[in-house]
Amino acid sequence: MRPLATCFAVAAAIIAGLAAAVPSAAPAAGTGAYTTAQAATGAKEYAARCASCHGAKLQGVDGPALKGPDSPITGIRTVGYVYNFVRTQMPLDKPGSLSPPTYAAIVAYLMQQNRHPAGAHALTPAAAAHSTEKM
Repeated sequence: MRPLATCFAVAAAIIAGLAAAVPSAAPAAGTGAYTTAQAATGAKEYAARCASCHGAKLQGVDGPALKGPDSPITGIRTVGYVYNFVRTQMPLDKPGSLSPPTYAAIVAYLMQQNRHPAGAHALTPAAAAHSTEKM
């Protein structure tokens, strides 16, 4: 009976080691979850659809600031929370009217403006929706 328990323990250790060695599909926090080009697209969409309420420099006008110490999201909310909120609640006059990739691009722009580094892969809607990285 003892050798069988040892085999199970060794097998579990091997499986755990293999799982740790497999790279994650989503980038780790702070490793560049969006591309510079995606953030540029997001900047254009932001200017057209968000700046009238949140300000050209994200400083807040009628809506809250989206970067800096006065922002209710910077360092407090996760990227996932922001993406899901924006996707379902914004623009205020037409909530949910943009495509999921457009919302992801806008969130990529917000990440860029909040000093998150760009990377090699675009932020997908699914990755944005599930991200636990702080904005």
